[in-house]
Amino acid sequence: MTEKRLISMTALLALVALAARPASAQTEQPGALLNAGIKHYGLADFNKAEELLQKAIKQARQPRLLSQCHLYLGYIHVERDRDQLARASFLKALTLQPDISVEPGTLKPKVLALFREIQQQVVGHLSVTSTPAGAKILIDGRSVGKTPATRLALAVGRHQVVLSLDGHADSKRTVHMAAGRERIMEVGLMALKPAPVASSSRPAALPVPAHRGRRKLKTILGWASVGAGLAVASGAAVLYGLGSSRGDEAHLRYGAATSIDAFQQARADVEGAEKMIVAGHVLVGAAAAAVGFGLYHLLTRPASRTERPTVGLAPSAGGLSINVSARFW
Repeated sequence: MTEKRLISMTALLALVALAARPASAQTEQPGALLNAGIKHYGLADFNKAEELLQKAIKQARQPRLLSQCHLYLGYIHVERDRDQLARASFLKALTLQPDISVEPGTLKPKVLALFREIQQQVVGHLSVTSTPAGAKILIDGRSVGKTPATRLALAVGRHQVVLSLDGHADSKRTVHMAAGRERIMEVGLMALKPAPVASSSRPAALPVPAHRGRRKLKTILGWASVGAGLAVASGAAVLYGLGSSRGDEAHLRYGAATSIDAFQQARADVEGAEKMIVAGHVLVGAAAAAVGFGLYHLLTRPASRTERPTVGLAPSAGGLSINVSARFW
């Protein structure tokens, strides 16, 4: 009974540890704030639209969502004749999402001209072809389509391009993009030799004897897994805390950045904090799996039992003797 209570308490503590998250991780939905800001912008309620967009920027983490927030904030700055702030907002939007699209027919000529001006300063275009065609294109780890691809918008600077196609070796290239320029990449993929067919004959498996220490093994596995799960959950909480605090600090620098270098450094720090939070999520999953694995083994152990006694006769000096033996596990 004592051991069962201990198992129940351990399970309760594990659930509490896994469910605990820093309060800073619980935020409003920035997507809803963005949509509300766009709606008020369409109604020419620029004060309310700017308030909602600024709030969304403080809470958003996804680059594409942040890019949309800065884009519409730039529209508002142009409407209010704040061209310098509009340039800074368009710069941030294009740095976060170089391929962001605008609808020229819905924008005033001044807004579109200012956006195109900044776009020429921070964005280049890349066209990629391969032989054979149909290779998957990864740029900086993000899938952008298949070859042939034309005028892929990329931020100024260095990027890693990977082409992959079934039956061919991956091709990795580094490309340096210049503002307002277009680069063309032509790649010939090398076919791989077919792998040798493995022999279907397999040696017969040896019989595995029954493990009489099954209860002991499951007990060791159970408690070891539960302990490891609790330790990993503690690590996840630490990563959550560090990621959230560093992300908030970097977000403040990101919002105040006015140059490309300062903005890119702040964005890199924000992404680093996001990776810590993602790692915390992964550790939470690993901790849950470890605790569940351990509890399963603890709760499904075979009951302790005694082997049936064996009785035997053996000759002795005085005649016959009776031997009785029993084994416990």
